[in-house]
Amino acid sequence: MARMLGYASPSEMLIEVTDIPKQIFVDPKRCEEMLRLVDEHGVVHGFESQLRRRDGSVFWVSHNVRIVRDDAGRALYYEGSSVEIANRRRAS
Repeated sequence: MARMLGYASPSEMLIEVTDIPKQIFVDPKRCEEMLRLVDEHGVVHGFESQLRRRDGSVFWVSHNVRIVRDDAGRALYYEGSSVEIANRRRAS
Protein backbone atom coordinates (compact mmCIF):
# COMPACT_ATOMS: atom_id res chain seq x y z
CA MET A 1 0.00 0.00 0.00
CA ALA A 2 2.82 2.39 0.87
CA ARG A 3 4.43 1.83 -2.53
CA MET A 4 1.09 2.27 -4.34
CA LEU A 5 0.64 5.60 -2.53
CA GLY A 6 4.12 6.82 -3.47
CA TYR A 7 5.99 6.35 -0.19
CA ALA A 8 9.48 4.86 -0.08
CA SER A 9 8.56 2.48 2.73
CA PRO A 10 5.73 1.58 5.10
CA SER A 11 7.58 3.31 7.93
CA GLU A 12 7.76 6.55 5.92
CA MET A 13 4.02 6.34 5.32
CA LEU A 14 3.34 5.70 9.01
CA ILE A 15 5.32 8.82 9.91
CA GLU A 16 3.72 11.12 7.32
CA VAL A 17 0.12 9.90 7.33
CA THR A 18 -1.61 10.83 10.56
CA ASP A 19 -5.24 10.90 9.33
CA ILE A 20 -5.98 8.20 6.75
CA PRO A 21 -9.51 9.33 5.81
CA LYS A 22 -8.44 12.91 5.17
CA GLN A 23 -4.95 12.36 3.75
CA ILE A 24 -5.44 9.20 1.69
CA PHE A 25 -9.11 9.07 0.68
CA VAL A 26 -10.29 11.69 -1.84
CA ASP A 27 -13.70 11.51 -0.13
CA PRO A 28 -13.18 10.76 3.58
CA LYS A 29 -16.80 9.59 3.81
CA ARG A 30 -15.91 6.62 1.58
CA CYS A 31 -13.44 5.46 4.22
CA GLU A 32 -16.06 5.86 6.94
CA GLU A 33 -18.60 3.92 4.83
CA MET A 34 -16.14 1.10 4.16
CA LEU A 35 -15.29 0.74 7.85
CA ARG A 36 -18.97 0.85 8.81
CA LEU A 37 -19.70 -2.00 6.39
CA VAL A 38 -16.75 -4.02 7.69
CA ASP A 39 -17.90 -3.47 11.28
CA GLU A 40 -21.43 -4.60 10.36
CA HIS A 41 -20.60 -7.58 8.13
CA GLY A 42 -17.07 -8.53 9.18
CA VAL A 43 -15.77 -8.16 5.63
CA VAL A 44 -16.16 -6.17 2.41
CA HIS A 45 -15.13 -7.19 -1.08
CA GLY A 46 -14.73 -4.91 -4.06
CA PHE A 47 -15.36 -1.63 -2.25
CA GLU A 48 -14.27 1.07 -4.71
CA SER A 49 -12.86 4.46 -3.80
CA GLN A 50 -10.44 7.08 -5.01
CA LEU A 51 -7.17 7.49 -3.15
CA ARG A 52 -4.61 10.27 -3.19
CA ARG A 53 -0.93 9.53 -3.70
CA ARG A 54 1.80 11.35 -1.85
CA ASP A 55 2.32 13.59 -4.92
CA GLY A 56 -1.38 14.52 -4.94
CA SER A 57 -2.40 12.42 -7.94
CA VAL A 58 -5.66 10.51 -7.65
CA PHE A 59 -6.41 6.91 -8.62
CA TRP A 60 -9.18 4.32 -8.22
CA VAL A 61 -8.81 1.20 -6.07
CA SER A 62 -10.89 -1.79 -5.08
CA HIS A 63 -10.59 -2.76 -1.41
CA ASN A 64 -11.06 -6.16 0.22
CA VAL A 65 -11.05 -5.72 4.00
CA ARG A 66 -11.91 -7.80 7.03
CA ILE A 67 -11.99 -7.03 10.73
CA VAL A 68 -10.02 -9.13 13.21
CA ARG A 69 -11.63 -9.45 16.63
CA ASP A 70 -10.49 -10.86 19.96
CA ASP A 71 -12.28 -13.68 21.78
CA ALA A 72 -14.66 -11.17 23.36
CA GLY A 73 -15.61 -9.79 19.92
CA ARG A 74 -13.73 -6.52 20.30
CA ALA A 75 -12.11 -5.10 17.17
CA LEU A 76 -8.33 -5.55 17.17
CA TYR A 77 -7.46 -4.32 13.67
CA TYR A 78 -8.43 -4.39 10.02
CA GLU A 79 -6.54 -6.27 7.35
CA GLY A 80 -6.93 -6.54 3.63
CA SER A 81 -5.71 -5.51 0.24
CA SER A 82 -6.30 -2.78 -2.29
CA VAL A 83 -5.83 -3.11 -6.04
CA GLU A 84 -5.58 -0.24 -8.50
CA ILE A 85 -8.47 -0.44 -10.97
CA ALA A 86 -7.87 2.51 -13.28
CA ASN A 87 -8.09 0.39 -16.45
CA ARG A 88 -11.34 -1.23 -15.35
CA ARG A 89 -12.87 2.17 -14.48
CA ARG A 90 -11.88 3.58 -17.88
CA ALA A 91 -13.46 0.62 -19.68
CA SER A 92 -16.85 1.07 -18.02
